[in-house]
Amino acid sequence: TCTLFWEFEGPRSFKTTKTDEDVRRFFNEEFPDAVPLMPTLLEDFKNNPTGSLVTIRCAPWYHKDKVALVGDAAHAVVPFYGQGMNAAFEDCVVLDECLAEFPDNRERAFVEYFVRRKENVDALADLAIDNFIEMRDKTASKTFRAKKKLDHALEAALPGIYLPLYTMVTFTRIPYAEAAQRARRQDSIIYTGLTLVSAIIVALLIHFIA
Repeated sequence: TCTLFWEFEGPRSFKTTKTDEDVRRFFNEEFPDAVPLMPTLLEDFKNNPTGSLVTIRCAPWYHKDKVALVGDAAHAVVPFYGQGMNAAFEDCVVLDECLAEFPDNRERAFVEYFVRRKENVDALADLAIDNFIEMRDKTASKTFRAKKKLDHALEAALPGIYLPLYTMVTFTRIPYAEAAQRARRQDSIIYTGLTLVSAIIVALLIHFIA
């Protein structure tokens, strides 16, 4: 299965890539190693539907004590973190908790559900877009790959203390907003530590050379 994420309009886009020659030229220039693996490329490109990727941020998700929205109806996100369905399930868990907490006041339960989830699903929307940019722009970087290896090493050395962002989002119930904040703190500590170590090494080299 191959999915092409591309602009609808622009100098190079779905709108300007219409003929068979346009399609061949684009894929041969951008994905030459993949073309031999796609014998039905032209048919697939012309016949498969072109969908939209959307992020929905809205408020509130409820109307009085009558209805409350969950999942994509309330907060659709782009698919690059693979968390859309999980976020919907978490909505159900939190909504159930709020209904149990306020059994005689459904509107209060809906309000509390919205308050508890809004910050987190907004954070997920940002994380999903950031992860797309990361996959698009950073995975070829040696510095980026070194940081990922360091993340895994620290996670192994400090279990339960140091958790990479992806681990927190995918394998724990840490709220999305909290996971994002914790990851930023961890990154700040790492970069500060590396800067200090580098400064010490440079100072020692200068000392011994002098």
